[in-house]
Amino acid sequence: MNSNNTRIKLNSIKSKKLNPGQGGTLPVRVIILKNTFFRIIPDSNIDTAVAYHNNHWYLFHADISKHYAGKLKKLAKATLYQGITDKGEEFILPVVEPWPGYADSWYNSLQNIAQQAQDKYIKIEKNNNQDCYDIIDSKRIIGSTSTQNTLEHAIDKAFPDPYYVDYDAHTHC
Repeated sequence: MNSNNTRIKLNSIKSKKLNPGQGGTLPVRVIILKNTFFRIIPDSNIDTAVAYHNNHWYLFHADISKHYAGKLKKLAKATLYQGITDKGEEFILPVVEPWPGYADSWYNSLQNIAQQAQDKYIKIEKNNNQDCYDIIDSKRIIGSTSTQNTLEHAIDKAFPDPYYVDYDAHTHC
């Protein structure tokens, strides 16, 4: 079998990060919020690679993601947006390029939502009939909506060890 087509299990890849996410006591969730008002912090995003496995998001270092492209199920390029709910809860919105077999309408609708949510609070829900997310409500931003964390600190909190993959324990790398 060609090694380029070999599937790798996520739990066989390690992280060498010694200190998990630093900062306050509340973690920053990586989530697509539904039925909750939220907004996206303008210019607070990063293009990267992520994988989704067992209800967890994993952030991949660029060198590692290149090596595992096509070998690790649900590893894809993504834009991570820093967001905040109308109640002040910070989160990371993952806008992930479509995985093989998934409709690109999910990705396209979430990209559009991330842009629209920079100017107002929005509330979304999943539309399984159209394979997309729909905006179901919006409201103006009133007052300050600053976050406690920079994007870098939010990413650190959202992807503590072992959810940041920066080291490959395989000898073939």
